[in-house]
Amino acid sequence: EQPHGSSTTVILPVIPLVSGAMWLFSSSSKTAAAPAPPSSANPGDAGHGAAGSAGSPVPAEAPTREEIAAFITRVSSQVAARSPEVVARAKAQGERQQRLQKHKKKAAVMSRQSNMTRHAWKSAMSRPTDEVQEARNCMQALQAVNGQMEDDLADMEEAEAALDALEQEHGAAGDGEDDEDEMRALLDQLRVEPASPAESAAKFGLYEEYLTTVEQTRRTTLDFWDSVKPDFPAQAQAHLQKAVTKLDSHDAMAADFDETGRRWFVYDMTVGAHRNNEAISKCLGMLRGRLEMIEGQEDCPVCLEPLGEAAGVHTLGCCHQVCAPCWRLYQAAVAQPACPLCRHEDFVGQFVHLSAGQ
Repeated sequence: EQPHGSSTTVILPVIPLVSGAMWLFSSSSKTAAAPAPPSSANPGDAGHGAAGSAGSPVPAEAPTREEIAAFITRVSSQVAARSPEVVARAKAQGERQQRLQKHKKKAAVMSRQSNMTRHAWKSAMSRPTDEVQEARNCMQALQAVNGQMEDDLADMEEAEAALDALEQEHGAAGDGEDDEDEMRALLDQLRVEPASPAESAAKFGLYEEYLTTVEQTRRTTLDFWDSVKPDFPAQAQAHLQKAVTKLDSHDAMAADFDETGRRWFVYDMTVGAHRNNEAISKCLGMLRGRLEMIEGQEDCPVCLEPLGEAAGVHTLGCCHQVCAPCWRLYQAAVAQPACPLCRHEDFVGQFVHLSAGQ
């Protein structure tokens, strides 16, 4: 016996729907009591295309046996009737959506790096001279993260973890707005060369590390634009190209030196590096926003209905999406759901098997 609301019901024998999936049904409600789906510490642990959750919980109320049977019948018939063109179109949509998800993730990580670079510089300028090296170490670590990050989601997750560790170690926050008055006051400290040779050398070294980090981020941003550009419509490409081109212009890289010599040259160069870093941050924010606007898988790869009309969308660990109603029933029908796009043959095979079992 098991509790069910305020009454007690008797459980009937186990009914297998497919190899590895066992379901229990109540004699009174006919409601399937679904066991928890296989768990994984990381949705990608089951391999590419494993249908791991990206944060969407399993509905508390499991589907009925009738709902599952109707779902199997409907999807099986659709799978059998799908032409190669329909399958190819669905895969193309899924690949584009997956690619845009990765692009958006990378833009977020790069933007965070840019913010952390600025924060590290600010932190060093507010500390004693003998603590400036810590900020330089942080910037060098940011350069290493930037240089190792590729377009793979796993690499970006590793980069995020590395940035988390740097925040913990150095307190270099990667979000939030800057106080412009504070930034201006810190920059003004560089107008006059320090009297102490040690302080002068420390602040010049800090500038060099700041510039090196900013230049690396700028190159990465330009390369990133080259990789995402084909996914934008022509009109959007032209608009974004103007913003990206400014990063590589003479004005973005130049320093306006005081020809009278009354200002320390490090001030002018740091102002130029800071201006470039701010332009990079804004450009990355713009790219990320535009990616969110064009992102979207048009149809659910299970039922082929528009995702925009679905009652919720479930994002898999591979970044492909399935409408929430289909995912709820798919999880109830099989023990190991497969991404319908990454593992299309496995997905089709499951429904062939399910249909034959009915």
